[in-house]
Amino acid sequence: MSGFSMALARDAALNRTYRAALQNPEALSYEERVHGFAVLDANFSLMESYYLHNTSFGEDLSQRRWGRTITSILGTPGGKQYWQERAWQYHDEFVVYIDGLTDDLQPTGSAQ
Repeated sequence: MSGFSMALARDAALNRTYRAALQNPEALSYEERVHGFAVLDANFSLMESYYLHNTSFGEDLSQRRWGRTITSILGTPGGKQYWQERAWQYHDEFVVYIDGLTDDLQPTGSAQ
């Protein structure tokens, strides 16, 4: 996760695209949205792996931290749209977990 955050910190254009994909994906061109959602693919793939690891080894404390990160991302318009369009590509257990986190989530406009 630190590598992901550092990549966003080092690359201003990537950071802008990522934030725009979360905040207002409809304002992006098709190419920009694909790029922004590719960043989310990478982030969610990492979180999925971490989730599957934690559920196998019982590291609940770390998983709660990820839960806060996930709900922050999915509380944005683009995060919500991303999950609606791309949840199909993740393991069923992870989808159930994410859907459980976001059942009562209201859009906040915030993201990590």
